[in-house]
Amino acid sequence: MGQKIRSSAADDWFGASEKNQPKIARRGYPLVRYVINGGNALHGAVTISGAKNAAVAILPAALLVSGSCRIENVPDISDVHILLSILSGMGAEVQRAGGTVVIDCSGVRSTKPAPDLVCKIRASYYLMGALLGRFGRAHVALPGGCNF
Repeated sequence: MGQKIRSSAADDWFGASEKNQPKIARRGYPLVRYVINGGNALHGAVTISGAKNAAVAILPAALLVSGSCRIENVPDISDVHILLSILSGMGAEVQRAGGTVVIDCSGVRSTKPAPDLVCKIRASYYLMGALLGRFGRAHVALPGGCNF
């Protein structure tokens, strides 16, 4: 696998030398301790992608807004694509550029999202609350997802 890095300083840090440590194995592989002595600070930037569970809850909430919603850092995953298709099929104008989605639900008049799309994802149940909040009624097929 990887190269094992050892030092006497590491042994002092953990309070024992490697010879005195018990051998532990999980699933047939011995656990290995890696100690890396550095001293160099890390620099740079990391872009964190949007969270799927947050995005699938926020997108249907756009139904509650009378104008446009701009949602940033939306992950590029199938559940998001399906929810955007559902909203578009209900009359929303959807624009996507990279990780940013702009949704205008002012043209939505339907309380019945497409059942063939709703049954593909579990998160479609968020549509019920948004439709009830906006129209006072909703006709949503059973949500999909994994069959347990």
